[in-house]
Amino acid sequence: MLLIYFLLLQSLLSPPGNLTLPLTLPAHIEVSLKVQDGVKKSFSDRTLVQVPSGSSLLEALEEAEKLLPTRFSFECQTSLYGPFLTTMQGLQASEKGQTYWKLLSGSIPLQQGIADYIVRDGEHIVIILTKQRGHGCLCMNE
Repeated sequence: MLLIYFLLLQSLLSPPGNLTLPLTLPAHIEVSLKVQDGVKKSFSDRTLVQVPSGSSLLEALEEAEKLLPTRFSFECQTSLYGPFLTTMQGLQASEKGQTYWKLLSGSIPLQQGIADYIVRDGEHIVIILTKQRGHGCLCMNE
């Protein structure tokens, strides 16, 4: 109802033929992805992807893999919590080696998995193979 009132008021105040609609979300957003081996330092790659607004990190990774299949290849394992990132560029996280793929937005660790995390326009996602410190590992593979 408020939107109808706003449009009616706007049409009365605007010159004829100049009706404008309220701003909407962009159809596509741009996200920066960086993947790196933080253990042996064997690679560090970046790319920009365009994905529809409301896309998950998983969808952004799928788009990056389409654009650069060697540099952004990845594999996931199904878990009770959704897809779990296990491999990037053929480098697999390992429970035995106590490594896992750490997901960051800038320098802030993500609190959701790749299928649940919704990327934002202009966001810088970092995916870095990290050695687990302390007891246990977040990994699912050996």
